[in-house]
Amino acid sequence: MKLTKKFLKQMIVEVIKENKQRGMLLTEMSQEEIQQDLYEKVVTALEGANPNVRSAGVMSGQNPMVTQVSAEENRQRDEQLKQRLDELDLAHDTVGGVFGGFPEDSVVIYNPTRQQMISLSEEFQQGYFAYGELIPEEEEGGMIMTHEMYKYDETTGKYAVDPYSKKARHVIRDEDLQGVTDNYSHVGGKKFNLPLYEARRKRGRN
Repeated sequence: MKLTKKFLKQMIVEVIKENKQRGMLLTEMSQEEIQQDLYEKVVTALEGANPNVRSAGVMSGQNPMVTQVSAEENRQRDEQLKQRLDELDLAHDTVGGVFGGFPEDSVVIYNPTRQQMISLSEEFQQGYFAYGELIPEEEEGGMIMTHEMYKYDETTGKYAVDPYSKKARHVIRDEDLQGVTDNYSHVGGKKFNLPLYEARRKRGRN
């Protein structure tokens, strides 16, 4: 077969078109994979399965003291919190959620200290935050991430473990939250929850 200029040009056009289509498909797949990886990253960290994460905090910069504010103010507060975390060199990921009927963006913060979580919650006027750290697990002989919910006490002006909450030693994953419409977090299109309260009790709406 004689390779004319016209034939070679046609071949090049076909290759470019095929690569473009293949690239688009790879981009779509990678976005799905990125979201899936983010969900696993967040949940496995909260479960204590990531050896590089020794503690984790979950908080929001939005809806100060469990009071709903405008979408614009919430957006600004969220940006300010993330900027503050960058200044503190604290790695974090954004998650969405619904608590007490209020949509709210939060951050999962990796390797903060308890005092850092308290200081951040004070700075951003938060009524609640969750904090967990790896502790020895007696039965299995390993380590387990144990989370507690902290609440601002108006009487003392300090944060303390919410007496109505309980310790959470596991994460409820998406498959067990189907149909749940309140008091959950989500990332990558999937839900998760730290079972820090009995099902009948709702954070900040008691």
